[in-house]
Amino acid sequence: MYTDRQLFIAKCHASFYYFTKWAWPLLETSELIDSPHIKYLCDIAQRRMMDIAANKPSKGLILNLPPASGKSILFSKLAPIYLWIIAPHLRVFCGSMNSSLAHGFATDSRRLIESPEFQFYFPMKLVSDQNTKGKFQNESGGSRTSQGSEAPVLGGHYQLQILDDIECHADLYSEVETARVNSFVTQQLSSRTGNYKGFQRWLINQRLGLNDITAHVFDPEYYDKIVLPAEINEFCTAPSLYDESGLLAPLLLSKGRIERLKSQSELGADQFDCEYNQRPIAVTGTAIRANMFDLIDPDEFEKIRGNKPIYTFWDSAETDNKKNDPTGGLACCKIDNNVYIFALFNQWLTFVPLKSAIYNWITSLTGFDDRTRNFFEPKSSGKSLLDDLKHNSHLLIKASPAPTESKRQRMNGISARIEAGKVKLVKGAWNTQFLADVTGRSKHDEFSDILCMICNELLSIKHDGDYSKNFPSMFERPIEQTKAFQIWNT
Repeated sequence: MYTDRQLFIAKCHASFYYFTKWAWPLLETSELIDSPHIKYLCDIAQRRMMDIAANKPSKGLILNLPPASGKSILFSKLAPIYLWIIAPHLRVFCGSMNSSLAHGFATDSRRLIESPEFQFYFPMKLVSDQNTKGKFQNESGGSRTSQGSEAPVLGGHYQLQILDDIECHADLYSEVETARVNSFVTQQLSSRTGNYKGFQRWLINQRLGLNDITAHVFDPEYYDKIVLPAEINEFCTAPSLYDESGLLAPLLLSKGRIERLKSQSELGADQFDCEYNQRPIAVTGTAIRANMFDLIDPDEFEKIRGNKPIYTFWDSAETDNKKNDPTGGLACCKIDNNVYIFALFNQWLTFVPLKSAIYNWITSLTGFDDRTRNFFEPKSSGKSLLDDLKHNSHLLIKASPAPTESKRQRMNGISARIEAGKVKLVKGAWNTQFLADVTGRSKHDEFSDILCMICNELLSIKHDGDYSKNFPSMFERPIEQTKAFQIWNT
């Protein structure tokens, strides 16, 4: 015959979810507002902790879910305690964006361990000389080390690494800070596994942008990835957890609360959607939004275009690897001091097929109009294309000034002209790709760079509108150049 105490202990061993519901009020002043995702996350964590205890090889875990969904309580406070219940000898590393936050999670965990209620069911003593904010240890040899990513990892090997919000939004605006966080995870912590066969690393965070730690480390060969947006969408990996209105936790994050938070967000609606709905965006810090662009019907554009010359703008990349940025191009006209963009080029090609494709695309739009002007960004690949096309074709080529400011500064610099309606888009299937890029919803950014070039060339007061004086006329070119181009193009 089992006692009530023995039955309770057995139930906790059998279910991390059962343990969580019991421990929550001992740990938190706020009531547990249960939702299907709580049990789902508990079950996943329990299976993984069982694998660690059994020294069973497993992939790591990446979990993207919104703020206020219980992730820190479950993973940074309760999971390390539960791991000690089933395997008290294991060593855990708990990291966060700063040591103050990491130590706060550890303090709450230690307070629960030392509580009379916990000790009644799970007698567990902490070693007195290893009981600090940054590290405490139990008498079975298990330890918990907690620190922020701002400090180097000094010594120690761990069977489980839990990284809860290891970076903040501000880190993504700095290449130095982004590199620091990436190095902390992929270099410093990677040498702290002790070659333990059952080692696991869990990264628990909301998406912050396209260059966040999730994007940096995720590889399906090494990590399982779970995505739980506040509202069900195309990124969701567990749609069965959502209610009939498409909400993950309707009592915590109702439609009304989501809309209020979105309108009050200092980061803007797009960044809010990134962090709550796990739709990663490029962190540019600009105010470019899709509704700033007027969409013009193609027939209307043809009527007002008349005989205006065409300008093309290019951000080239000589690569056929689709993990890299492709070569991007935009074609536009300037009419009544407004720019009308009407065509888009987007391909992954190496140098020889790329220059042929660019030539063919331009001539398909412009024919042999000697008023056409073609602007290339003068970076490494752009220079070689610029020189080749300039000297081996009839095309009139110019290098745009090399950028001296960051992308964020450049995008902010043109935002007023965009908001004033100076750039209009001719309706077409390409609009979606262009808008995704310039508003930060694409992992590539070539059209953001090109949009800056267009605004600075065609909508700048430093130009008087005469773009022919900086170009040689096509009819001044030796005919041999056109013949030579036709040979390699063939």
